[in-house]
Amino acid sequence: MGLMVLAIAMVPLAAIVPLALWARSLRGRSAPRVAIAIAYAALALGVVITLLGAVAAERPLITALAGANTPVDRARALAEGISEAMNCSALAVILSIAAALWLLFIARRHRPTPP
Repeated sequence: MGLMVLAIAMVPLAAIVPLALWARSLRGRSAPRVAIAIAYAALALGVVITLLGAVAAERPLITALAGANTPVDRARALAEGISEAMNCSALAVILSIAAALWLLFIARRHRPTPP
């Protein structure tokens, strides 16, 4: 379960890293600091949601294994944990897409002027 949750959590994190590098490259341009800060905040929120989802996905499995007598209860707990992790990862991906669109808007608006 832990390995599956880790794999689910890595997808949004893999999408967030290039966006953070892109936001960092925009810092050297004439883009407003507030716009870059908004992008960083959206990316940080995506990371936090992903990590909270991974932690929350482990809880149903641990409680079910401690008190479950039947395989049906264990399967239900596993499904609940995976569902929780995937929902949080999907929210993080949506935030990453929003941050990417925001950065694209800022990059287009504040293009460097040719010499």
